Amino acid sequence: MCPTLERHERWRGQDEGVRFAVELHGHSLIEQIETAFTILELAPGLGFTLDPSHFVCMEIPMARVAEIREHLYHVHLRNGKPGNFNVPMSEGNVDFAELKRMLSDVGYKGYAAIEYISTLDLNVTPDILELRSVWNEAGGTIARP
Repeated sequence: MCPTLERHERWRGQDEGVRFAVELHGHSLIEQIETAFTILELAPGLGFTLDPSHFVCMEIPMARVAEIREHLYHVHLRNGKPGNFNVPMSEGNVDFAELKRMLSDVGYKGYAAIEYISTLDLNVTPDILELRSVWNEAGGTIARP
């Protein structure tokens, strides 16, 4: 075996139950669903971290995002709107109930993490509490700290 391939082979974690995921989002290697499928062909077993705010920002419908739902290993929760992937809950368009249904349809049992980037000039604590409430009402679980 080629030494480089042999070295990369050691990084494969499948045999040990380790799964690798890359985040799908705008202005990155994987910002389109088509690219995600190409990556899956090149790296079987790789999964994705989904942050729906990026798709709302780029105006990609959740129905398109649902095409890769079986390959999701992690989820970020944050609100977004067209043109902006980091907005307060009161300004965003992410349908968290629809997201939770999509994840439930494939039996997603992974984690969901609330994520905010410090570009917002606001106290994010009320937003985090609201997002946790919205997610829990949709059937998800975000524990209290």
